[in-house]
Amino acid sequence: MYIFKVVILFLIAFNFPIPLLRNSVILSALLCTAYYLLMRKGRVPCDQFFSRYILIILTALVALTVYGYLYPVLRYTYDMGVFRTFGVQLYMLLVLLYAFPVLFEDVNDRHFEYAMVLVIHIFAVQGLISLSGFLFRPVGDFLSSLRPKAMVGALEEAPFRFYCLSGNSFFDLPAGFGLSIILYFRVLFLQGQDYFRGIWKLIVFFLLFVGCVFIGRTSFVGVALALLLVLLMSTDAVVKFKRTIRGLAAVSLFVYIFLFTIGSGQRKYLEENVLPFAFEFLYNYDKTKRFSTASSDALETMYYPLSEKTLMQGDAKYQSKLAFYGDTDAGYMRNLLFGGIPYLLMLVVYQSLFFFTPLRLGYRRLVHEDRNDFLCLLILFVYIFILNYKGDALGRMQMYEVLSLLLGYSFVKNTEVFKQL
Repeated sequence: MYIFKVVILFLIAFNFPIPLLRNSVILSALLCTAYYLLMRKGRVPCDQFFSRYILIILTALVALTVYGYLYPVLRYTYDMGVFRTFGVQLYMLLVLLYAFPVLFEDVNDRHFEYAMVLVIHIFAVQGLISLSGFLFRPVGDFLSSLRPKAMVGALEEAPFRFYCLSGNSFFDLPAGFGLSIILYFRVLFLQGQDYFRGIWKLIVFFLLFVGCVFIGRTSFVGVALALLLVLLMSTDAVVKFKRTIRGLAAVSLFVYIFLFTIGSGQRKYLEENVLPFAFEFLYNYDKTKRFSTASSDALETMYYPLSEKTLMQGDAKYQSKLAFYGDTDAGYMRNLLFGGIPYLLMLVVYQSLFFFTPLRLGYRRLVHEDRNDFLCLLILFVYIFILNYKGDALGRMQMYEVLSLLLGYSFVKNTEVFKQL
């Protein structure tokens, strides 16, 4: 049953193309429907749809979707880029809610822990897919063949980035791997946790790290925030230090064994292509004594002054043929160019709805228990604002919103269970 849950969440979160079915979200809905028909005699629990926490988020998303359609129409630009993104997100969140009775089947009083572990496992599977694509050429060629033709240039430059099953492997997936690392360290320091023990703990971390290395450098922002979480968590400092040293030693040994066992050609490709891409900031620091990457340098030119009119109301434009309007990938710039400061504030409010109630409940528990869950949620909230500096993430990164809703709802549900005990 647990593997079935991992498959369902994997299909929803990564939303990758599937022949005949269009995308994996549809397949997840069909599998859930089969489960309800066979295991629950056609009965689908709907309580999750009427949760106050859920209703507020869905209402705000519907409002943003309508805004994304009407605003460019009223401004005569007819640019539907924002509308389509919100529309797909709404559809993904509804399917996630439909799947909640499956995902939380037989979970008694640890919804939040269970949700974190599910998320970690789907990214570990994604990391295993990346590793398989690297180790076995036919697998890598097959995964690369699933990419749209528009990505041929990027495919030739760094083919290993496409060794995955995801609708967006450029920004969403690396950001998701960063999120999974944050959750992994939170789960490791759960009192009496038995989710990741012994060699399995190392294998899971190794697969997550492989995903970070192969898919994109954005994930290392999450790694940095995960280390910050470890420093801030209310766990004995000596315990944290010992676990960190043991963990680093074990992972180093694990990586050494991996490098020793792969073929010389694969090791050479890893050293000459994958590692210089993943750790470009370290390679550049060795040369220039400055932490930088090609993308971060390019990002500096993507923030530029805007007119007062654009700041106040935007230009109602999001895309320009194959490029983004304004020739910028920077998230805050794209927000302002489309709808100005009002639209940016809408996104801030909408994103806050995923975290406000869990953070409020976490703060109350902080007084009586520990601060770890509260800190974890707070760091995930801050993370999305950091990501938006690089790309259009705030309120619009579909994968992140799906996982935020899962984690937020599970935390709220957990609190309701505690109240009943």
